[in-house]
Amino acid sequence: MGSIDVIDGEGGLTPLIGPEKIVAKANALKSFDAGRYPSITFRSTDITAVDTGFRLTGMAEIHGVSREVTVDVNVTDLGDRWHLVSETAVRQSDYKITPYSQMFGAMKVVDEVTVTFDAEYRKP
Repeated sequence: MGSIDVIDGEGGLTPLIGPEKIVAKANALKSFDAGRYPSITFRSTDITAVDTGFRLTGMAEIHGVSREVTVDVNVTDLGDRWHLVSETAVRQSDYKITPYSQMFGAMKVVDEVTVTFDAEYRKP
């Protein structure tokens, strides 16, 4: 959970910049109860090749709750390495997480958030 990063926010009166992102991350870690549930895991049970990469089906465990999910991973061959990118919507309430809010709901995180993955893997 320590690697979680707040990238963007919408609907606020001011843009989400450095200090606000730090506060948003701290609030997210509280909502996820990161001290009790320090990691998010995904274990694939099926991998299927698709035109843009792979489709992975498996179990995601977040906040102590496991659910089956399907994730598309786009793969680009860069010669000496592969670039892998994925974007998946996650509904916090599906994992018994109460989305963060304050000021009687005037400032809140929506239930469905987008989780992104972007990595490079060097070829052997």
